[in-house]
Amino acid sequence: INAEYGVMGLLHLFLCVVFLHTAQSVSSSYYQILQDVEDGVNYYETLGVYRGASHSEIRKAFSQLSLKFHPDKNNEEGATERYQKIVFAYEVVTDEQKRDEFHSLIDEGIPWHQQYYGKYAHKYGAPDHDIRYVLSGLILFITIAKFLYQHYRRHTLLGLVKRTDRYQRAMRKKQQEQELQDPTLR
Repeated sequence: INAEYGVMGLLHLFLCVVFLHTAQSVSSSYYQILQDVEDGVNYYETLGVYRGASHSEIRKAFSQLSLKFHPDKNNEEGATERYQKIVFAYEVVTDEQKRDEFHSLIDEGIPWHQQYYGKYAHKYGAPDHDIRYVLSGLILFITIAKFLYQHYRRHTLLGLVKRTDRYQRAMRKKQQEQELQDPTLR
């Protein structure tokens, strides 16, 4: 049992390390960016600038679009939604972490671990944590709980065995044999 548990424990810890090594922290807007990328939204096109545009060009384009589509100045149907998309695009393009996430999703595609969980779970109140963190924590918790249970069970069974007559007779016999072999133990 101990050798089998040792191998399983090492396997669990190895999986935790692998999951945590490949996990990344993401911004609070990551799942919205992921959904937009899947829907074909390009934030640079939304703002009317090219990918390599400077910060001042992006700010200028945002100012022009916000004046045009701001709900206080434009009463057309859909202007509010358009304005919200423009504001979100500006936030993504000007924030370094969000921009890097957006570029990563555009260039490399949606990661395998986000194919289903990332697209849907956050809409239903799931935490914005990387699923690998959750799985690693769960595996680590189960491993520790299993170890503690097996340790408790082994300790309890050894206590029961040591109280049996057969064990006590065997220990007395072993002690007598040791005393016969080494008289200084008396």
